[in-house]
Amino acid sequence: MGAFLPPPNLKLRATNAHNDRMDANRRTLILSGLLVLAAGGLAYVWYDTREQPVNPTLSPFGGMIQTASKTAVPILFATPQFSFVDQDGVRSGKSDLLGKIWVADYIFTNCHGVCPRVTAKFVALQKELTDPEFRFVSFSVDPQRDVPKVLKGYAAEHNPGEKRWKLLQPPDMQTISSLATKMSAIQHPHDSKDQILHTDFFVLIDDIGHVRGLYDSKDEAAMTRLKHDANTLLKQLRAGDAAATQPD
Repeated sequence: MGAFLPPPNLKLRATNAHNDRMDANRRTLILSGLLVLAAGGLAYVWYDTREQPVNPTLSPFGGMIQTASKTAVPILFATPQFSFVDQDGVRSGKSDLLGKIWVADYIFTNCHGVCPRVTAKFVALQKELTDPEFRFVSFSVDPQRDVPKVLKGYAAEHNPGEKRWKLLQPPDMQTISSLATKMSAIQHPHDSKDQILHTDFFVLIDDIGHVRGLYDSKDEAAMTRLKHDANTLLKQLRAGDAAATQPD
């Protein structure tokens, strides 16, 4: 008895069904591959075009670019010597700030650009760092116009009664430009006709006059780090003072 052979049309239908399943599987694999590629492409585009976080390092102007340790505030460089006249007409300098943790900024009272915002941030910092051992120093970058009387009025306008805030008038532009450059915190204006220096950075200095960090006042994370670092330095200062008073 001969073997049973399916009718030609049944065999053809079975072959077509098998081919259809293979085609479906192939299409599924291709579609899955395309979806993976598309997802990868979107991820790359997001990574490449996303807003980058603010650089949590130091001033982009001075070359002293370092990243603060999570466990210690770095020692960067010594503050240059200076001795300028303050808002009360009294000479004040680096030596008067020894033993204190202080924060510096650079302003000019006639500024209608970034200065009001920077000063607002500086005053907010004063109100958060309330310990009487902290000091705040604003260097004028427009010494011709920012005489003591003008600086005194500026302080009274923005934070009246704040005795820890010194506003200093340098003798001339060359002196303040040199000081700011050495502290790596100032940017020269791009316009050659603009002789006023500009910066958004605050500078943290320790009790022996070492610069310990520069912080972008526009960056909230940097400002939070500044407050943390300032408090850390104050605690270290007090711990050292306490150890020095212990009997042998």
